[in-house]
Amino acid sequence: MVDSIEYDLIIVGSGLAGLRAAIEAAKT
Repeated sequence: MVDSIEYDLIIVGSGLAGLRAAIEAAKT
């Protein structure tokens, strides 16, 4: 089981990746 901090980093990282993808999609 991963540490809660590491789990938060994964969630934040994936969240930022999704947000960036959404911005890129909105630009086109």
